[in-house]
Amino acid sequence: MTHIATLSGGKDSTAMLDLLLRDKKPLDHIVFYDTLHEFAAMYEYIAKLGEYFKA
Repeated sequence: MTHIATLSGGKDSTAMLDLLLRDKKPLDHIVFYDTLHEFAAMYEYIAKLGEYFKA
């Protein structure tokens, strides 16, 4: 079984991902679907989340 979490970059998916990782739930992949129509700030935020969740 593969465990996948989707991340939109909104507050709900960010909180869900944070809880999954804090509770050490099984998680194999985190997916952000890039529509290529995001604001530049969203890409910056996703990059910051990547660094935060690596720590």
